[in-house]
Amino acid sequence: MTHGVEMKKLVTCGDSYMSLDSPPGEIKSFLQLYAEHKNFQHISLARAGATCLAIRLQIDSAIERGADFVIVGCTSSDRMDIMVPGEKPPFYLIQLANILYKGYNSISEYNVRNKQVLVVSDVITNLLNKKHETILSDEQRQAIKNYVADLHDNNLKRQENYFVISDGLRKLQYHQIPFLYIPHGLGTMDWSWVSKIWPLDKLPCLMPNGPCESHRTINHNDQAAHDIFFKQLLTLTEDWV
Repeated sequence: MTHGVEMKKLVTCGDSYMSLDSPPGEIKSFLQLYAEHKNFQHISLARAGATCLAIRLQIDSAIERGADFVIVGCTSSDRMDIMVPGEKPPFYLIQLANILYKGYNSISEYNVRNKQVLVVSDVITNLLNKKHETILSDEQRQAIKNYVADLHDNNLKRQENYFVISDGLRKLQYHQIPFLYIPHGLGTMDWSWVSKIWPLDKLPCLMPNGPCESHRTINHNDQAAHDIFFKQLLTLTEDWV
């Protein structure tokens, strides 16, 4: 780094496809490859299993951290945000630090320090199988199972997630922070108003080389795929300097 020149700050948001492994392993994410190539300071807020609400709060955190550039990947609608058992203050607004981050093998747990965990945000099957956490009670897990069986609808949740993520992207626009959007799980919605968007036929969630073994990486893609995504990212953000 040139003496006296401050590095630009890149903040990345999303779920497992956008996550960096913790501890670091053999596979280097396209986001890390990109940050190193551009000589950007990289702050990863992405967390495996994150819901669109968690990603929306990541966007708020990116703005608060003074991001120069933001990359946002949204997620699928098979997820839920559940309040943890215990006493709550009479009125509160959930912040990113209130979302459980530990136990997801994502480097972001070191960038998001939990103050008071109020919410578990995860894929429904993970919640039911205690994959990442043991905070929720058995009664809550049974209630989730009943809710999914009788009430949950992916299309309804998808529309809700569209509004949630849209609000975050419009906030980035309001603050005039350049961003790239990767519409994982919401590619069929109207994003015509977003200036930089990842091509729908090349999304990382499509896993061009098939799913990578979970013991090798949490972000599902092998190194060859990340190398492809890295080149795509360079093309989409030629003006980011």
